[in-house]
Amino acid sequence: MKQIMTRTFILLAGIALFAACNDDDNVVETGHDLGALQINVSMTGFTSGSPETRTTDAGYTTSFATGDSIGITVIQDGVIKEDNIPYKYNGTNWNPVAAPADIYTAGIVTYLVYYPYSAAMNGKTSGADIVAAFTPKTNQSAPADYAASDLLTGTGSLVGSTLTATLTHALALVEVSLPAGASAPTLKINGGGVLTPSTTTFRYIAAPATGATLSGSYTHSGKTFNWSKTGVNLEAGKYAQVNITKMLAGISVTTPPTRTAYGVNTTEVDDPTDLTGMVLTLTYSDGTTPTVTFPTTDPLFTGFTAYARTSTGNKPVTINYGTFTPTITLGVSNLVAKRRVGSGPSYTYTYHGYTGLNSAFNGEAGQTSVITLYADKSIGAGFGEDQTSTFTLNSGTHITLTGNGARSITEPGNNRTAATFTINSGASLEITSTITISGHKNNRSSGNGTAGIGGAVFVNGGTFTLSGGTISGNTASAGTSAQGNGADGGGVWVGNGGTFVMNSGTISGNTAYYNFLYSGEGGGVYVASGGSFIMNGGTISGNTAISETSDSPYGGGVFVASGGSFTWNSGATITGNTVTGGGGSNPHGTQVYKVDGGTVNGHAAGTANGSDEYWDTW
Repeated sequence: MKQIMTRTFILLAGIALFAACNDDDNVVETGHDLGALQINVSMTGFTSGSPETRTTDAGYTTSFATGDSIGITVIQDGVIKEDNIPYKYNGTNWNPVAAPADIYTAGIVTYLVYYPYSAAMNGKTSGADIVAAFTPKTNQSAPADYAASDLLTGTGSLVGSTLTATLTHALALVEVSLPAGASAPTLKINGGGVLTPSTTTFRYIAAPATGATLSGSYTHSGKTFNWSKTGVNLEAGKYAQVNITKMLAGISVTTPPTRTAYGVNTTEVDDPTDLTGMVLTLTYSDGTTPTVTFPTTDPLFTGFTAYARTSTGNKPVTINYGTFTPTITLGVSNLVAKRRVGSGPSYTYTYHGYTGLNSAFNGEAGQTSVITLYADKSIGAGFGEDQTSTFTLNSGTHITLTGNGARSITEPGNNRTAATFTINSGASLEITSTITISGHKNNRSSGNGTAGIGGAVFVNGGTFTLSGGTISGNTASAGTSAQGNGADGGGVWVGNGGTFVMNSGTISGNTAYYNFLYSGEGGGVYVASGGSFIMNGGTISGNTAISETSDSPYGGGVFVASGGSFTWNSGATITGNTVTGGGGSNPHGTQVYKVDGGTVNGHAAGTANGSDEYWDTW
């Protein structure tokens, strides 16, 4: 093993003659002299790097010991001639483990020398290659493992048949001075895994690093103490010394986190623990009491233990700070998890929706928000978590509704007198590709001049954007007592200055239905006066306008009223929609029906029917 010396010296190994020359040796290859290579090797010691406190000179020069092995690679004109030949030291000479190396003199010849020998260095052509392929041992507590981690590299110069090489330390040395009586030291570099240094000198060979954080622990008088030091430069061939004079003796939570209330963790809620604002007070052996405020990069903080948040009540959280484990208590109730994900005049939040969509939508009034569903929603009085069946967005409220995976918002069998989503002037709602709105029924059953308008979506002056989502299986209807108007827009109604933008997605299987005096209009979409529907992509299909009276139904897919505008761009599809019932002889707009005064852009006009126009196919 290498022995730590208290003074600097250079070892010059005795010359070993491996083979004698004879008279036949005068016939040689070009640039290749047959003969024996003799080895002289020395090494330099570690020099001062960035010690915090230099108290003693513990000796930083090492020597070779019997049994140590080096490797030599001979490179001639960029080509390896002898690859990683091992030589072993016997206390006096360096002897080849196998056949000795020949002597190369012609051309540009490099003799690459390193310690300790490893077969893994075959094919390496530079000291940098060797350093990149070398890993010091994690546990260096045994002297042999410490020595095997001390990589040295260099190149030799050839004079005659003698190769002389001086090796330098390719890695850095960490040395920590502990209080007298300390034992069981541990070490971490930049918060990595626990390293085990020499138990006698607390030394560790490490890869170079700039501004490293050293931390660890040790035992003293039967108690474990923690330490850390930041901004330490670990330089190749140099030592960095840290002197520990005070010990961390205790820790307490003096200020709890800012947030102390959380929702129950379920499959639909992701409400992570947030320690922001928590203050720890540290007590050291010298009586000082510094504080640590969260969030923190202190390497002694390694997180907190998980706890079961499956029910309401107070839940303990254990803080892991070195070997100390103080606890805090957080209250758990059925709260909506609301997290800010942006900033500005209108903050952007993510709702994780435990108490229901109504709480989420109401809570975001006047905000720009993202509402994320973590489970399917069944809405309406008596269904699931939500105790309301309509969601109204007023001016200044801008919401994106998305899902953690595919999510649906359904309303099984509930009859209302309003659309599920109402977007008033100055508000906007966007539905993403993960959301399906289905099963909603807007039924106006009584009252003169009333009608069921918008089975699922009622765009009343605001903006609704469909970006890949689905609106399906919804119904707008009017009962036998609702005299004066029919049912409009089984899936969507847009008017009064409102805009519906369909970038992608599907509007399908919706129904506009009336069974008394008037007909259903716009099985999928109804565009009223002042409304604008822009169809950039997606599909409107399988929707139906129905009438059980003498009045014919209109617009199985889309109905465009006078003053309304429907833009149908390339790439969008309207197909497979139907009109059913009625006493009229003509199917009024199986796909699209336009009243005189309304506009349909993007396709040529279809068949005229008096002042109205309708199209069946394209």
